[in-house]
Amino acid sequence: MSKQRYIWLLISLFMVYTQGLWERLFSLPPGTTIMLELPLWTYFFLSFKKFLKPTPARLWIIIYILFAFFVSVANNTSIIELAKYIRFFLYFYLLYASLWNSRLSNKQWLTLLKFGIFLIIIQGLGSAFNIFVLGQRIEGHVGLMSTLGGTIASTFPLVIVSIITVLFLFARKQGRKFNWILLLIIISTVLVGYGSGKRAIFFTIPLFISITTLISFFYQKGNAVFYRKIIGIVLIAILSVPLYIFGITTSKGFNYDLSGNENKLEVLITALTYAQEYEKSTSQYGTTTGRSGTTLQVINDSFSSFDKFLFGYGFRSYKDESTAYAIGFTYGIVGFTRDIISGGWLVMLLTFLIISKIILANKSYNYKLTSVLRLIIFAVFVFTHFGYSSDFAVSLKINFLLLILLVFINSPANSNYLKFAVEHYFYSGLKKK
Repeated sequence: MSKQRYIWLLISLFMVYTQGLWERLFSLPPGTTIMLELPLWTYFFLSFKKFLKPTPARLWIIIYILFAFFVSVANNTSIIELAKYIRFFLYFYLLYASLWNSRLSNKQWLTLLKFGIFLIIIQGLGSAFNIFVLGQRIEGHVGLMSTLGGTIASTFPLVIVSIITVLFLFARKQGRKFNWILLLIIISTVLVGYGSGKRAIFFTIPLFISITTLISFFYQKGNAVFYRKIIGIVLIAILSVPLYIFGITTSKGFNYDLSGNENKLEVLITALTYAQEYEKSTSQYGTTTGRSGTTLQVINDSFSSFDKFLFGYGFRSYKDESTAYAIGFTYGIVGFTRDIISGGWLVMLLTFLIISKIILANKSYNYKLTSVLRLIIFAVFVFTHFGYSSDFAVSLKINFLLLILLVFINSPANSNYLKFAVEHYFYSGLKKK
C-alpha cells in the first residue's frame, strides 16, 4: 500500500475510535460524523482503482444499492434519507474492498496491529477516567468512541473478548508480554461495558467465552497445552466471581429487586429473572419494549401486507413515532428488524448475506486458527444482528478493526504474511478447504 493511502487509513481509524472524545472536548453535537467521514472520503478517493477489482460480495452490494434505491422510490423516501440509512454500511464495504485488493508490507501490517491494540486500550482508559476520576457511569459515553452511547458498549467488548479468547487458546509462543497485552485488552473492553452501564455484558461475554472454548476444543483435541489453558480460563473465571457479582449489584435494573442480603446464587438468579422479564416487557399502553416482543411484533406486521413485506415503511422510518405506533413497539429494534421496517425483507436478507460473505469468504490459507476466528466472528454477528442490535450495519466502530482482521486472514493479497504470523506464533495445522 502506498504511504499516502496508508496514512489516511490510520487517520480514519483514529477518528472513528476517538469520535466521542472530540465531541466532548469541543462540545460538538453527539453523533457528529463529518470529522471521521472526511478522512474516509480522502482514503476512498486515493483507493478508487481498488474498487474496480474483483471482491467477494461485489455483485450483491450492487444489487443492494439498486434495490434500496427502488425501495426509496416506492416509499417516497428522499435520496438524503436513503444515503443516511446505507452510508456506513457502504463505507464498511468500500473499506473492505480497498483492503482486500491491497498488498501491505510486513511493516505496515505490524504497525496496523499495534495501532489497533492501542485504540482498543485507550477505550478502557477513557472509561476508567469516567468511572474513577469523574465518578460517573454514563450510558452515552462508550470509551472514547461515542457520546451517543447505545449497544456499542456491549457489542464492542463482546467482539474483542471473543477474538482474544481464540488467540489465547491457539497461541503457541506465549511470553509474559503477550499475556499482559491480552489482559490489558480484556480489562479495557470490560471497562467500556461497565462504564457505560450495559447489563448485556454480564451474560454475553461468559456465554461467548464458553462457546469459543468449546469450538476451539474440537480443533485442538489431544493438545495438552490447550487443556492447561482451559484450566487457566476456569480459574480466572472463579477468581472473577466477586467482580462479576459486584458488577450485577451496581448495575441499574439488576439491583432493583435486591435487598443486599442475597448470596451469590440468588443475585445471579435475580439478574436472570430481570433479563427475561425485560426481554418480553410491554409498556402501560400495550406496546412492546423488549427485544423479543418487538421482534415478533415486527415480523407479524411485515406479513400483514405484500407492500410491507417487500418495501417496509421507508428508510429510517423505524425512528418515527407513527411507525412505532402502527407496529406496536416502543423499544427493542435489532439489526434485522431495522431493515425489515425500513426496506422490507429483501433489504434485510441482502444485508445479512453481504456481511456473512465478508466474514466467511476465504481465499487465503485455511488454518485451524483462522477457521475458528471466522466461525466465532460469524456467531457474534448472527447473535448481535438477530438478537441485540444493528451495530454491524450502522456504524464503523465494530466493523473497522474487524474488517482489517478479516482481510488479513481471508485475502490472498497478504497470504505470505499470514503464513509467517500463524506458523511462528500459533498452532498452525492447515484445514482442508
